[in-house]
Parts: sequence; structure tokens; C-alpha cells
Amino acid sequence: MAAILDLTDIPVPPKPIRSPFLRLPPELRNNIYRCLLVEADKLSRRHNALCPYADRKRDLEPPPFSFANDPICSCKRRHILGLLLTNRQIHSEAAQMFWSDNMHYFEDSYLFSRNITNLREQYRDYIHRIGIVSTGSSDYPINRRRRYGQPDCVVWDSILKCRSLRKLELEPAYIDLNHAQYSRLRAASPYLNCLTLVHLQRLCLNPISVGDSRQYVYVKISEEIALDLNGNELQEASLRFRAMCNDVYYNTPRPLPSHLKDNNNKLVLKRGNGDIIATVVVYGLPNSDQTRSRFAKQRLFEQNRLKAAGLPSLSEMRLSVRIKENKDEKERQQKKQQMEEEALLLEQRELDRDRRIREQAVAEAKQKANQRAHKERKVRKAEKLKREERKRVPKKT
Repeated sequence: MAAILDLTDIPVPPKPIRSPFLRLPPELRNNIYRCLLVEADKLSRRHNALCPYADRKRDLEPPPFSFANDPICSCKRRHILGLLLTNRQIHSEAAQMFWSDNMHYFEDSYLFSRNITNLREQYRDYIHRIGIVSTGSSDYPINRRRRYGQPDCVVWDSILKCRSLRKLELEPAYIDLNHAQYSRLRAASPYLNCLTLVHLQRLCLNPISVGDSRQYVYVKISEEIALDLNGNELQEASLRFRAMCNDVYYNTPRPLPSHLKDNNNKLVLKRGNGDIIATVVVYGLPNSDQTRSRFAKQRLFEQNRLKAAGLPSLSEMRLSVRIKENKDEKERQQKKQQMEEEALLLEQRELDRDRRIREQAVAEAKQKANQRAHKERKVRKAEKLKREERKRVPKKT
């Protein structure tokens, strides 16, 4: 009988780390993770130097979140998330930093509930900052704006699952008539000190203009409220915040002050008597001189890199893209003109066919009428001959 060896107590040496990156100290790896994964929030992002929507003429720069479905602009998306898919060790080290150090904004309650529900409980416990703010175009004050999404109870169930919240931003519509769920925030999120009411308002700086000549900016209004308010106090806080939003809408100067740039986007609004209404954050402002100079250096560096690699420069690529677009537009116009000509030819053929059918019907009707008239003349002629024949025959006496 063969002997059975017990190998359970034999120590297995750890697998040597071959990756130079994983041999770095943990503190240095954490700094690299933080530089790659911790980015500006969705509202504060700007276009990069190579984006065609980046400001180059000291004009207003539309923020990336205003291009909802534009395939040309990718500045609204995060670009380094592939790092979390490298291997399990990097994922376990970097995932917590990504979820805890970033501000996560959601467009509406449906997206928030779906993403939080599908997220692992481990990652939900890492989340520290959440905001549910609609960036949809709205040129009206907050009282004339509707909110779409999941029922409030479903939204609050998802919010209460995030037990490590430090900051929570919600539109006032989410707390209206939801005092029971709001009162559970203190117990569900012990690290949360206050709730922030927020509203993003789009303002047109030249309302007289029409079409593409209009200039828009986005104003973020926020106010913190305590977590121990009763039902009446919560309703009063919501109404007070709505009134402040309306005051901001009607008291924002148009045009904006010249000192507002991408590096200085906070604006203190005051009434005529000097009372401060609110301190708002403005998005969609022009780039500062420092940013424009930095972007110019980045574009020049990219052009030199492409030239050294034997690739077309950015201007050449943009020119080729414009040529291709013009060619495609010309082909579309030719195709459209050809289709219109074919449609006109088909319509003319149908008209000719109808005309021939009508002419043939008229000819057939005329032929039948002639045949009828011929038969009638023939009958009358025969009757006339019979009458004359009877007159020639002598009567018998």
C-alpha cells in the first residue's frame, strides 16, 4: 500500500513581486493613486488644452457637463479608471481612495439609486461625498422647475445605505415632505454634520440674442442646514432657500464682473441696500491668462511630439477633419439633391401616367360615344328606308 504524505504543515514561500511599481513603498504608491484617481468633481471640470471647446479667445467657455451627448468632448468623463482593473492588489489599494476622496455627483435620483444599489456594500462604506444635482438646461427660477426621477422614498433608502457620508448635497425638492427620512440621517451617517441644499441655475447673459449667439453661465447656489430640524423648520429652510435662489436669479449682474475667471469663480451677490444675498460659484467662465498660457505650451509640446514621431500636427489633423466634414457634407448635399431629382422625376412620371390614363379614358369614352351615335344613325337610316319603302308600295283596293 502506497504511503500518503501530509503536506499541510509545509510552509509555502510567498510569490516574489516582479512588478517594479508594487515594490515601491506603500506611501509612494498612495501618492501616485491620489494623483491619478482624485480629480475635480463633475461641475468643476474644465476642458483640456487639446479639446476643441477650450477657450482660446477670452470668451465664455461652456463647461464640460453642458455637453451631455457630444462625442467630440470627453472632458466630462474620468480617464484613469482603468488603473482599478490592473490587478487585485492595485484595486484593493486604490479603490478606497477613489471612492472616499472624490466628490460623486449624480444627474438625477434614478442614476443615483441604480448605481448605489448595484454597488458593493464595501464600496458604499468608502463613499464620503455625494451630490444629486441636475445639470439640465433651465432658464427659469427654481419655483418654475420640475424634477424627474425615482420616488423620494427610494432615493432616501439609497442615501441611508451610505453610512460614511461626510458631505451630502441635495436639491430642495428631495427634502420636501420627507422629514421622516431626513430625521434618520443622524443615525445612519454619524460622520455627517449638516445637509447642503444646492441648486444649479443656467443664466443667459444676453437674452436679446437668439440661437448660437446666446451666452450662458451656470450658477451653483448652496446653503447648509442642520440635521436636527423639525418638520416646520425643514419646510421653512426649503422655502428660504428657494427664495434665495430666486433672488440670485434676478440679482446676478449681466454682464458678469471682469475679474471672474476659471481660477476665481466665486461671486458675492448683494442687494441694492448692501445686504448680502449669497456667495455663489459660477461655471462656464473664460480662462485666465495663466491657464491660456499653460494650454498654449501644452499644445506646442503636443505638436512637437507629433512632428518628431512623423505624425500630422494638431492643426493638420483639425484641417483634415474639416476637409473630411466638408467632403461628407458635400456628398450629403449631392445625395440629397439626387434624391430630390429622383423624387421629382418619379412624381413627373406618375403625373404623365395619370395624364395618359385620363387621355385614354377620354378617348375610349369618345370612341364609345361615336359608336353609339353611329348605331343610332344607322337605325334611323334603316327606319327611314322602311318608311319610304312603305310609301312606294301601292295600297290594295
